[in-house]
Amino acid sequence: DVLKPRFVGGHPLAGSEKAGAHSANSSLFKDASWVLCKNEFSTDAACRLVECMVLNTGAETVWCAADIHDEWMSAISHLPHILAYSLADSAHRIIPPNLRHISGGSFRDGSRVSDSNPELWTGILLANRTNCSSAIARCSEWLRRLQQALDSSDEQAVHELLSRAHRAKREFLEL
Repeated sequence: DVLKPRFVGGHPLAGSEKAGAHSANSSLFKDASWVLCKNEFSTDAACRLVECMVLNTGAETVWCAADIHDEWMSAISHLPHILAYSLADSAHRIIPPNLRHISGGSFRDGSRVSDSNPELWTGILLANRTNCSSAIARCSEWLRRLQQALDSSDEQAVHELLSRAHRAKREFLEL
């Protein structure tokens, strides 16, 4: 019985683009969400133990099925990383090296996680490729609609797209 697997999947939603021991942060998990996924190997005792360990870090637990976790992460973690890498690459291609200091907070904030390890993120994106592809398609459709509105100088359509996204962001973070 001691050798039976008792696996409980877990994903802390905390961290940064920084790596190494010098980047350690003792309050990293305080008030963070930590998604836990029960599976066929998860005993009730193992679930209680893992949840207790997570709660002791200061994080809160959210339980869901692994496939739901993967879908959610494609939207709130993987796509933001994809967009950050895209933003960094796009800006790099048009801003001359001697003028890159002109970038401000929005570029810094939007591209921050593109400083994450590309090898790590290659594996993450490929492991969740179907959900990531769907997330990219949803985002691409929104961008296509914005591009069409800009190309046709459709102020109302631009405003509606931005307003809807603005409301969504505010509703998303209402706790």
